[in-house]
Amino acid sequence: MSATLTVATPAARVFAAVPRSIREYIQFPPFGSRHLTDSLKHLAGLVRSGG
Repeated sequence: MSATLTVATPAARVFAAVPRSIREYIQFPPFGSRHLTDSLKHLAGLVRSGG
């Protein structure tokens, strides 16, 4: 799970720089947490396989 924190932290900082009115309109992350977990697992598999 540390990979999730490493990946999500910079994005959260960028999102925090967005004006409040827009942040309230666009929820962060704009997708379910399950999608993020699945994407990170897929990315890790690509890294392990070399591409």
